[in-house]
Amino acid sequence: MKSGASISIIAPDAASADVLATITGSMRTEEALTFADSVDSACLVIERDGSLHSNARWDRIELSRRQAGQ
Repeated sequence: MKSGASISIIAPDAASADVLATITGSMRTEEALTFADSVDSACLVIERDGSLHSNARWDRIELSRRQAGQ
């Protein structure tokens, strides 16, 4: 995996999320985030050093979750 130690994808269905996680796992972090944006999916990359990188869609979901008290 080029982009990090772990990738999480939120997509319309589980099969799409699985395919997108596989595809983005072969990309560098910024490429993975940009690709996820291009297919309207949320993406979180956790690097081996523990640093987090996310696209705007992931950030909006996380903000909504926090505001809902989850």
